[in-house]
Amino acid sequence: MAEPELDQETDDLLDPQESDGVAAKRKRFRIIAAALVLLLLIAGGLGYYFLVMQHGDAKAEAPEEKSAKAAIYVPAPEMIVNLRTPDGQSAFLKINFAITAHDKEAEEMLKERMPEIRDALQPFLRELRPEDLAGSAGVFRIKEEMTRRVKDRVGPDKVDDILIQDLIQQ
Repeated sequence: MAEPELDQETDDLLDPQESDGVAAKRKRFRIIAAALVLLLLIAGGLGYYFLVMQHGDAKAEAPEEKSAKAAIYVPAPEMIVNLRTPDGQSAFLKINFAITAHDKEAEEMLKERMPEIRDALQPFLRELRPEDLAGSAGVFRIKEEMTRRVKDRVGPDKVDDILIQDLIQQ
């Protein structure tokens, strides 16, 4: 029985010395790749550890400072204003919010000056268009502008934030 003839490529694949060289190269490549992956994991873990250790201490102290001072919420009376529309149709905004005060003294001052605070917010709210209220970004901008106007009236050291409880457009 005659052996079947093999072409050159098949002959190269069956050469035992050639296949040992390829296997050795593959083994070295796998070892190097595994070592690199292991080094990257160790470096990433160490980097994460040091970042958490440095910033973790600062974050751990911050809640203790805030918990020492409980937030004081001063509710504002509900406001209903006309919105500015290009076609002249009626559109309304109903907003219910609370002001976060620093301390009891600021709380009393905010309660006393609430008519002045409402007066500061009325022109801003009346100039809003229905498009200004679209999406969370619009609500965020309104909240920031209201906070700025209240701080301008009563002082930046008295007010922390404004919390919008209801914002209804009709």
